[in-house]
Amino acid sequence: MNQMTTDSAPYASNIEHLREELARAAGLLRAQLLRFQLAAPESQRERFWHLSDDYLDTLAFDDGHSPLALFDTTPEMAPLLDAAAARRAAIDRRLAASRGVSLRLPRLAGEYGLSGEETDALLLALLASLHSVYRHWFGILQHDAAGAQPTAGLIVEILSTSGADVARQFAQLAPGGKLAAARLTVLAGSDDAVLASRAVQVDDRVAMYLFGGDQIDPRAASVLRWFDQPVQLAALPLTAENAIRLEMLPNLRAAEPGYLNRMRLRFTGPDPQLAIEAAASVAAGLRQRLLVFDAGAAAAPGLPWPLVIELTLREARLAGALPLISGMAALIDSPEAQHRADQLLHCLSGFPHPAAIDMGTASGARLAMAGDWIPFQLDAPTVEMREKLWQRLLGAEPNAVDAADAVAHSLARSFQLTASQIGDAWRAARGLARHRNVFISAVEAADLFNGCRQQSSQRLVAFAQRIEPRRGLTLERDIVLPANSKVVLGELRARIRNHTRLHSAMGLGEHMRLGRGVIALFVGGSGTGKTMAAEVLASEHQIDLYRIDLASLVSKWVGETEKNLSRVFADAERANCMLFFDECDAMFGRRGDVREAHDRWANLEVNYLLQRIEDYSGVVILATNLRQNIDDAFQRRIQVVVEFPVPDALARRAIWERLVPTGAQRGVAPEDLDELAQRFELSGGNIRNVVLDACYRALDGGQQCVTARHLAAGTAREFQKTSRPVTRGDFGRFYDWAMQDVVDPALLPSADGA
Repeated sequence: MNQMTTDSAPYASNIEHLREELARAAGLLRAQLLRFQLAAPESQRERFWHLSDDYLDTLAFDDGHSPLALFDTTPEMAPLLDAAAARRAAIDRRLAASRGVSLRLPRLAGEYGLSGEETDALLLALLASLHSVYRHWFGILQHDAAGAQPTAGLIVEILSTSGADVARQFAQLAPGGKLAAARLTVLAGSDDAVLASRAVQVDDRVAMYLFGGDQIDPRAASVLRWFDQPVQLAALPLTAENAIRLEMLPNLRAAEPGYLNRMRLRFTGPDPQLAIEAAASVAAGLRQRLLVFDAGAAAAPGLPWPLVIELTLREARLAGALPLISGMAALIDSPEAQHRADQLLHCLSGFPHPAAIDMGTASGARLAMAGDWIPFQLDAPTVEMREKLWQRLLGAEPNAVDAADAVAHSLARSFQLTASQIGDAWRAARGLARHRNVFISAVEAADLFNGCRQQSSQRLVAFAQRIEPRRGLTLERDIVLPANSKVVLGELRARIRNHTRLHSAMGLGEHMRLGRGVIALFVGGSGTGKTMAAEVLASEHQIDLYRIDLASLVSKWVGETEKNLSRVFADAERANCMLFFDECDAMFGRRGDVREAHDRWANLEVNYLLQRIEDYSGVVILATNLRQNIDDAFQRRIQVVVEFPVPDALARRAIWERLVPTGAQRGVAPEDLDELAQRFELSGGNIRNVVLDACYRALDGGQQCVTARHLAAGTAREFQKTSRPVTRGDFGRFYDWAMQDVVDPALLPSADGA
């Protein structure tokens, strides 16, 4: 009665069950030792290959054994085999009573559909990993003291009860069998070696799993991570439709369980963290963990690509987890890595459980995505969503900024950040506040704006120069333009401020899918203030300005320019910055007739720009002094054109007033500035050069202020740079100073008459 109770008692732990299974496998191994004992005389069992002539004669002239008969069991082995069978029956009874206990060997066998023979083969190979005693036994049975691991041939000998079992069991241990194909076991030696002579080893990660270890396989640990943070679906910046669909997916377990096992989710959108959190909500509904695989990092040199995919999917199956393939854009956007994306999807097609993939912003049109993929378009949060996210962060902070709602309103409209970027910007702002005062980390509005700007993509530096706008610049005070041009510039400022919420607020989302950004053209000569106006616009919205470097952007290789342009626009969208194309007619010029191969490729570049600039959702400012050279198709896409004419006398007077040093550093009378503005038709850039030259002359002469004579000399030098003659008619009363200080220094008197 007590024995029956013990045999039917549930297992208390995984180790208790595994101990009995291994003891049963060890019984099969002892039966094989008995067979070896009967086959070899006592004097030869330890000598292995040092055999006597009498023993060799016995083997050579014994016709009683055929090769297949060697697999048959002998009567002497029957007690050991019967004991193993009885133990198997007792284990099965205890398993039936252990429904609520987590037992890893039965789960592994059920997950991969292993038969009893395949499970026994796995256990026999596992014995060699446990103790040196079993490794010594395997060496004895294989007549090789160094043969510590059982070969496929030895395992077949142990498990076969007759010759009819041999072919089936060799197939189970072969590279194409379940054990090796799933990387549960590893076959030593080269693939072309005889299967019977290849050692069978249990993969280290599988062995650790059976004994309760949950560490990720070291070969894939650098590209895998668990995401176990709790996710509240209602708190995610999702549309109502996506939130409902994600919430309903786990219900497929009851409605259509067969479909659930092959369910595939495809996320697209600019925020990889949002895709992870959305997949985590589904995994939580399925009572699974989420395993995130970084495909972009895994494609780096040094990691064997097919192996790391198989290890990832095996890790998910061992843990019963939902795998999310992240970073697919790095594979899809690179022609060199296209085959890796195809290999990944091929491996994923054989995965028998739900899985998810994050495409990012890349198009999956080139991928052969077999199966029924459920698409989820996770767009960047709307301006209203961004404002709520900022309000939630600022509301949870004890040392919140003053007028938090107003700051959240401004941040949401100035920066098109994703939810994860908003979180990163918030942490960066707290770091800036802590750097300012290590004891009191009171976050200020300036910290938040600086934190948002830090989210700008560093990759833009390869093709653009970052111009950090000077804070405090304003359109009204710092830009000198005719009234009509200033009005147009003010309209452009309003467009930049409101373009992120225009389509949602006015209901234009479905009718105007293209042209969601702002494209402006600044037309004017050199030095008329185009770059400074772009800087003022960026400063007022507290975003960064990037001036595109055309020299590094344009390539002589076919297709490279388009690739660089694609990267610039993609990075700029992620960076939430303003792009400034100076001298844009070099790239946005008119398309011409195709008379040679170069013309064809040049036209293709312009065609690509036409498409990409209309898809861009940010702010682009084009600057040129040759408007007639801009292609007509670009002019149609331009929304605002601002003229920057050469300043008139009144405008020049205002520019002189702003640029000439003030206070003790100014030794210029107002009437001198009036005359300079009336006499010299200079652009704002020329006036800047004149003032800089005058300041250098004052410092070189040991003076502390800029005088009219210094400005006259600087103007003369600017005339010489542009090959304009210095005449008395142009310079008037400033002529003598210009001649003495610049044109003919020999006329300079011994005493300074300034």
